[in-house]
Parts: sequence; C-alpha cells; structure tokens
Amino acid sequence: MKLARISLLALMTLVLPFAASAQVEFTNNDGTFTSTGNAVGTSTLSLNSSDLTGISGLGGFGVPNNSVTWNSGTGTCTPACLGTMTLTTGTLASGSLLTSNAAEPATFNAGGSFKVSYTNGVSFTGIFQAGAAWISTGKNTWTFSGSIMDGMLTIGGNTYMITQAATVQLTTTGSAPVITKNKSGTVTGITFKDGGGFTNFMAPVPEPGTLGLFGSGLIGIGILARKKLRSETKGSGAA
Repeated sequence: MKLARISLLALMTLVLPFAASAQVEFTNNDGTFTSTGNAVGTSTLSLNSSDLTGISGLGGFGVPNNSVTWNSGTGTCTPACLGTMTLTTGTLASGSLLTSNAAEPATFNAGGSFKVSYTNGVSFTGIFQAGAAWISTGKNTWTFSGSIMDGMLTIGGNTYMITQAATVQLTTTGSAPVITKNKSGTVTGITFKDGGGFTNFMAPVPEPGTLGLFGSGLIGIGILARKKLRSETKGSGAA
C-alpha cells in the first residue's frame, strides 16, 4: 500500500508541469507612444519606457507570480519595477492616428517588434500580425490592440515557441497628444502618454529536455521507494 502511494506521488510529480500550463499575463504601466508621422504606408508607432508591474502563469517553469504597486503620481513602482515592455508596429495600413474610431480604426501592417523583459532573465518577443488597431475611445484616449506571432518565451536560457497568438491591449492616459509638423504642415511626429495594459498567451508545454529532468526526478523517487520497501521488508522479517 505504501509503495502504491509513493508511486502515485511520483506520477503526480511528472504530471504537474502539464497541469500547471495556464494563461500567462504580463502587466505594464506608463510609457510613451511615439509615431513617426501619420502617413499610410510609412508611419509606425512605438512604445518605450513602459514598466513591467506584474507577471503570472509561469509557475510550471519555476517562475512565481509577482506584482508591484504602480504609483501614477510619481511614475515609479513600489518596491521596484519588474522589467520593461517595448514595441514597434508595422507601417500604418489605413486610417489616421488622430481621428480613428471604432467605425474607422487606424490599422497597421504585419511586422515591427515586441519585447517584454523580466528582471530575472525571463523574456517574451515576437512580431505583430496584420490588423493591429489604434482606436479613439473617448476624449484624448486611445486603445491599442494587436496579436503577436512568432512568439518566443525565454526562461533560464531555454526558449519555447508560442504557437498560439499572444494578445496585447494598451490604453493611453487621456492626455492630449503632442503633435509636431514640418513647415508645409505635414505631421512628422505624434506623442501619446501610455496608461498601461496587458499581454497574455497560453503557457507552452515544457520541451523534451525539461521533461527529461522531471523523468530523472521520477526515477529518483522510484529508487527511494524501492529502498524504503526493502527496509520495511527486513524490519518485518526481524520481527
């Protein structure tokens, strides 16, 4: 009976990494959106200096959930921000960044780049699928939403491909954008203040090498179980 219990524990040890697979979420706050203009076919939109304030869903890889408090008044984290998030879209495919709305959103071509960097060496990168959108949702407030393809999650030097698209959703603070123009009146730059948002995707299944480590653990438990059984058998015989 005891051996059966130990065997069950060993099986649970092997299964746990799969059971732990869940939705990963990165939360970010603050930062600055900057556009290279407002022209279809050439302009791009970038987000820089956005702080990572939360991470969850990677417990199966030994990365505990973590979050910090964001202080909007000072633009700082307590006790300290977890990392950074940056992005650059593909070129503007349709619409206007300044007059977009739900009926006529500004959309972007595929391309650009996306990166989340966590302070303990965890990172997530990818590029945007076509159709990332920039939509006005109120006075001086815009929402950016897009899907990431070719996602790569790096943990402890191991890289995992993310086969399902990750979703990104961010919202500006409601502050009026700063617009720059050249002498002819053409918009050459637009700056928006990011309020924050989130990125999420399904956690990948550990690679064969990782599973090998769990398999080694299973073998170790089996050896301990055999030794324990022999010890109990000898004890019973002596009695």
